[in-house]
Amino acid sequence: MKRLKRLLTVSAAVTALVVATMPVGASAAQTRAEVAAGELTLVHGVPGEADFPVDITVTGRYFGFNQTFEGVTFGTVAPVAVPFDRYTVAIRAAGADPDSPPVLKTRTWVGFRDKAVVAHLDGEGSPMISKFNNTTVLLYNGRAQVTVRHLAAAPAVDVIANDALTLIDGLSNPREAKVRVAEGTYNVKVAADADNEVVVFDDDLTFASGTNTIIYAVGSLEGKSFTPLVQVKNALYTVGHAPR
Repeated sequence: MKRLKRLLTVSAAVTALVVATMPVGASAAQTRAEVAAGELTLVHGVPGEADFPVDITVTGRYFGFNQTFEGVTFGTVAPVAVPFDRYTVAIRAAGADPDSPPVLKTRTWVGFRDKAVVAHLDGEGSPMISKFNNTTVLLYNGRAQVTVRHLAAAPAVDVIANDALTLIDGLSNPREAKVRVAEGTYNVKVAADADNEVVVFDDDLTFASGTNTIIYAVGSLEGKSFTPLVQVKNALYTVGHAPR
């Protein structure tokens, strides 16, 4: 999974950068906010020439967090450790004047629930931005959650496990669907909903107990840039066993 390896590499680099740029001599309020840390995942899912590099600026409202991540390319999934706060996420073409109007912009609150902000294509191929809750609170031991987010210029899709079990049926852009399964390794296919003859993803994925595997489907089917990006997050709590 080259994308997953890239995710982990980018995550480590971004988190280190965030820690290094926290202000020195923070006030008591800032110190409390830093202790109460959340996670904001930035996803670049808009294809383009040379992987379409962009600059993403994340600005907190109350505690002074202001960081620009430069040259972020298509296919990047970057979890960023941030203080609890309300954030503005602004996306500009790489090298653009930071004071210029952003191409895409949104606001989101990061608190006890982690968030994901995704730049992607709508069903007609135009850029847009979407927000998602990235926290799974509770899973039974031996169970895993699979979350699929359809954020590509493509028809509705089905998600099929082991050529037999339809996990998700008829998911369309820009929606997400969640399903809980027994832990284990599954062959997972993502196929066009109409007849399932057009398979856009086919790979073996391992769903570990107590985890949420998030699949971001981005890019364009017609433009041959349709790409599934994978992020794995732990649930906050695992308890007991699922009732039979």
